Amino acid sequence: PASGSTSTPPNPTSPPPKVDTQGPRVGAEVLADRDFDILRGRSVGAIVNQTSLIRTDHNDTMRLVDALAATPQIDLRALFAPEHGIDGLLAAGEPLTDSVDAATGVAVFSLYGSTRRPTAAMFEGLDAVVFDLQDVGSRSYTYISTMGLAMQTAAATGTTFVVLDRPNPLGGELVSGF
Repeated sequence: PASGSTSTPPNPTSPPPKVDTQGPRVGAEVLADRDFDILRGRSVGAIVNQTSLIRTDHNDTMRLVDALAATPQIDLRALFAPEHGIDGLLAAGEPLTDSVDAATGVAVFSLYGSTRRPTAAMFEGLDAVVFDLQDVGSRSYTYISTMGLAMQTAAATGTTFVVLDRPNPLGGELVSGF
């Protein structure tokens, strides 16, 4: 070793490091693994759709919304629906209206209808908004613009904005087009 530094040889009796055999963990799963620590004690909104799922301990899946609603010390107050709705059942370009999530009873505000930008009134009473939408990164898709507009409203209202990552389902290769 260089002067002033020390080195400890590996211990051959130490257990090997834990290896994740489930594959990559998306941001929502990491947040759930941390017991939603950064959201505890806050009133929360979530921009979600049918891709906003987390794996459970039994390798089943559940909606991120249901996990947030069931977590003590999180006050889930609002959901925001991008194009296709929070369940992904609407056709491309079909406008959405405000509604209520049947499973949680939480208000769902449309971000693909008469307004595309969340209003300050929609963020009223929220301490944080979580964005969890899987996207393929195509310029013609609306999820990235939904995120940008929501971030602008969050900045204007002083609302914390949390972006959860999800890998591109099309893979990591760059593709250009006209």
